[in-house]
Amino acid sequence: MRRPILIALAMLAPACTFDLRPGDGDRQVGTTAAEPEPITAVAGRLFYPERVALPSGAVLELQVERFHADGRRTLANFRRSLDGDQVPLPVALSFERSAEAGALDELRGRIRHEGALIRDTGPVLLDPGSDRIDLGRVQLHPVDSGDLGVSWQCGERVLRFVSQGAGASLLAGDRRIELEQVPAASGVRYEAPGDAAVWVHEKGGDFLFSLDGEALRDCRPLADAVLPLEARGNEPGWLLRLGSNSAALDYDYGEASMTLPLIDTESRGRHLHFRAAGGRQALVAVLTAEICNDDATGMPHPWRVGVQVPGRRFDGCGGRPRDLLTGAEWVVERLGEAALDRLGHEITLQFDPDGRLGGRSACNRFTAGYRLSGEGLSIERPAATKMACPDAVMALERRFFDLLAGTRRFEIGAGGELVLVAGDERLVARRAAPD
Repeated sequence: MRRPILIALAMLAPACTFDLRPGDGDRQVGTTAAEPEPITAVAGRLFYPERVALPSGAVLELQVERFHADGRRTLANFRRSLDGDQVPLPVALSFERSAEAGALDELRGRIRHEGALIRDTGPVLLDPGSDRIDLGRVQLHPVDSGDLGVSWQCGERVLRFVSQGAGASLLAGDRRIELEQVPAASGVRYEAPGDAAVWVHEKGGDFLFSLDGEALRDCRPLADAVLPLEARGNEPGWLLRLGSNSAALDYDYGEASMTLPLIDTESRGRHLHFRAAGGRQALVAVLTAEICNDDATGMPHPWRVGVQVPGRRFDGCGGRPRDLLTGAEWVVERLGEAALDRLGHEITLQFDPDGRLGGRSACNRFTAGYRLSGEGLSIERPAATKMACPDAVMALERRFFDLLAGTRRFEIGAGGELVLVAGDERLVARRAAPD
């Protein structure tokens, strides 16, 4: 029988500290605590579906944090070698029950091997008023490099900064730039070895970036920059509206709703965390930067979204599909089954945020309107300049225009390619390489 991993905790008052090692050896040191607050007892089982054993020497970490408008504090912190134990891992813990209105409690489980994070539950919302919580099965997700670091929006650029002791890395689009710490008059500064035009400077929690000699301005944590944002899902239908100061959730097809103050945002790797609480209600939303296709319409969105309220979880998609199309020039690689010879006869697409599409059409330049609805994408018949080209090129251009006018939806492929779907025909394009 697997032994449960236990934490015996009382209130973590400033006047006392506790040895958090589990078992009969748990002890209080320091001055005598006041009458303990009521506690919440939590039980669950950590698992993952992959048929892969945890490595020898794996270590489990459990943490409970309380979030409120003025910040966060740790209620429980626990670490234990698993000594060969494998999933499912039973866990049980207790902590001080919240008496604060507008606060939320969150559990997180992590597994490390040789110091590296290899599995993570992500945030798990705990019911703020319950004295006993059964979480059931809680999944430990594999961790890769995309889950690490802090993401920033600097103008049109999205950057991710990953600190690793004295070293670090900066990710910008498809580029990964290794950095090393260098002396700084204040704060902490990193530079690319041999290239002082690429640097990151952290001062008191604020970050300044330079990329290829360009100092990047107006940088904000990505979790703040994406707001406002909507997310939705089906079966049962739900809609989440995230604003700069609030989170509004309608669920069960509009039969239930809550609007709560936003008390915390966090940008971690490709994940954005939003926490909202008011009265005895609480909500946690996690957005993951990956293509998410609506399970009713197939429409792609830029964010996969999970929303938790006490005792419930909703999954769906978020962000504007339009954002997947705009902000880049697309170079067409295939029309139907035909691969294009792009030498001298390039076909390109450029979507703007206002519903206009333009580009090169093998011979001419063209423009057209486009429309996104909840069901798909439609494109007007293009208007083009009147240059004349060889017959084969003009035929290619006409086929391109026919496919645009027949477009009914779009997809984003696993490699980031844009696919326009017109009946049985497909147009495939890739983002143009940066200059």
